[in-house]
Amino acid sequence: MARPHAAALLEDAYTERKADLLRSRGWVTRIVPSTGYGSASQLRIFGRVIFTRGRPEDEPEEPTYAARLRAVELETRGWRAFVATPATEEPVTVRIDDRLITTRTDRGGS
Repeated sequence: MARPHAAALLEDAYTERKADLLRSRGWVTRIVPSTGYGSASQLRIFGRVIFTRGRPEDEPEEPTYAARLRAVELETRGWRAFVATPATEEPVTVRIDDRLITTRTDRGGS
């Protein structure tokens, strides 16, 4: 594997420090899904894991479908996609029918 560029190393260090600060302030990770594609033999899943504020106590445990769609749209559109802090090396489990695939996010939270 090629050595990362100096700017990438600097960005990774900044993201790690920012993630540590957000965790210490009670922020949690959230999955922001995107539309994927596939066939009978292959599947491509897109999404990002980012940091977000913890759930307030007065918010219902399971939000409605419409509320979840609005939240996803707010987190993926416009300037929020650029300033969101990605969760790097975060374990993610994907369930497809009866199969479970466990992986980790990359440096962009994808």
